[in-house]
Amino acid sequence: MEKKLKGKARGEELLYDFLAENMGLTKRQISRAKFCTDGICVNGRQARVTTMLKAGDSVEIKLEDAVTQSGHLVPYAGKPDILYEDEDLLVVNKPEGLVVHPSHGHYSDSLANMLVQYFLEKSEQVKIRCVGRLDRETSGIVLFAKNRAAAGRLARQREQGQLRKEYLALVHGVPDQSRGSINTGITKVPGSLMKMMASETGKHAVTHYTVQETFGGFSALQITLETGRTHQIRVHMASTGHPLLGDKIYGAECGGMERAALHAYKVKLMQPFSGEKICIKAEIPEDMKRKMNQSVAK
Repeated sequence: MEKKLKGKARGEELLYDFLAENMGLTKRQISRAKFCTDGICVNGRQARVTTMLKAGDSVEIKLEDAVTQSGHLVPYAGKPDILYEDEDLLVVNKPEGLVVHPSHGHYSDSLANMLVQYFLEKSEQVKIRCVGRLDRETSGIVLFAKNRAAAGRLARQREQGQLRKEYLALVHGVPDQSRGSINTGITKVPGSLMKMMASETGKHAVTHYTVQETFGGFSALQITLETGRTHQIRVHMASTGHPLLGDKIYGAECGGMERAALHAYKVKLMQPFSGEKICIKAEIPEDMKRKMNQSVAK
C-alpha cells in the first residue's frame, strides 16, 4: 500500500534536516526514498536532499510504493475479527487455536493468510507486518502494520514502553503477593524444539502481574511484559509454582481448560504518524469467562 508523508517548511532549512528532524524519518528511510521515482518532492518536483528549503515550501516523501503485498502468502478464506483499522494499522482479535504466521502443519491457514484474503476482497495491496505475535493457544489482540514505516515506528514504541499489551491469565493457586514482578532469564530446554525454561543465564525477561480476583483453587491475573520472549508468561508463571490452567507444556493439571488460559485483552499505543493515543480492548473469550463464572457459581 502506498504511503506518503507531507510537510511544510517554516523557514530556511536543508531538505535532509527537515526530513530527519521535522518529519521524524530515519537515515535508511530517506536513503530508500531518494532512489524512487518522485520519492522526495518539493513543491511537486523531485528534489535532492541537499536542496535548501524556503518558508512555505511543500515537502512530500514516498515511504512505500502502491504495489507492495505479501505475494508469498496463500489467501485463506475466513473472517478475521477486526477491532480497529486505519491507513497504517490493523488490530485483530485472534481466537485460540489459530497460528499468526504459516508454520509447520499450518502453511496456508494462519491469521496472516486470512488477512491476505481480507485485503484482496478490499482490493488493497498490503504487505502483512506483524508487530508482536501470540502463541497458537493464546487468544486476543494481534497488531499489524500496513506499511514499513508504521512497523518501524511501532517497534520503537514497544522498545520505549509506549506500546503496551495487557493480558488476562488464569493460574493455579493464589500468588503470595497481590502484585509482583518476575525477573528471570528464559532459554530453550535442551533437546526440545519448542519448550522453554526459566534460567538465570537465559535471555533477559521481565513479567509484571497483579491479582485481579481469586477463585476456588485458581486466580485471575492481569499481566504486562517488559520483554517479549517465547512463552514468557507461561514459563514465568510456572516457575513461581502458579502455571496457567490448561497449559499442557508447563502446567501439571488442566484445571478444566482445554488450552493455556491466556488472553491479550488490551493494547495501548500511539498512532505512528499522528501521535493520537489509541486504546483497544478484546472481549474475554467464552472458555475463560465460563471457567470464572462456574467457580463464582459454586
